[in-house]
Amino acid sequence: MKISLINNNKNILQFGKHKQTNSTEEKKDEVSLKIDISSSARFPYCILSNFAPTNFVFDGVVINSMEGFLQSLKVNDDEEQKKICKLVGIKAKSKGKKLNEQRKYDFKYLYWQGKYYDRTKPEYTDLLKRAYKARYSQDMNFLYALDSTKGRILSHSLGEKDKNRTILSEQEFTDILTELRDNNNI
Repeated sequence: MKISLINNNKNILQFGKHKQTNSTEEKKDEVSLKIDISSSARFPYCILSNFAPTNFVFDGVVINSMEGFLQSLKVNDDEEQKKICKLVGIKAKSKGKKLNEQRKYDFKYLYWQGKYYDRTKPEYTDLLKRAYKARYSQDMNFLYALDSTKGRILSHSLGEKDKNRTILSEQEFTDILTELRDNNNI
């Protein structure tokens, strides 16, 4: 299977399925089956990072990075959320840190378009899944990068493991992406 990443309707990269190595290289194979997602990961996997620039619409709001969307959930103000959703990468993360400092944010109470979400309830996970699904259906680079990981294990070693200390834990992030990739729908 050949996959092309698209940038403004131009092919910018083509790559095929991961090639399995012979049994003498089994340990190398095991390591190569794992993809650690981060903004500094090799291309195309860096596209899967929440810091990566994107452009899609979710519930009528333009999202320029998943990090911007995630940090916007800390604010119970629609207009402020829209502004935060336009931030990309470290700028979005920095805005979130400032919000934490201002409110002594505890990561349990989140908001989207005027609706309250309890971080520990399934409705919150459903919101996240809907957002990633929107990105998957509208951002071809993200779709192709995620689909290129089929048969591989996704990880996020930079991610926070404790759900009580983050908006999106490492496990939640990789589970959502894996489910989206494997089912093409979540």
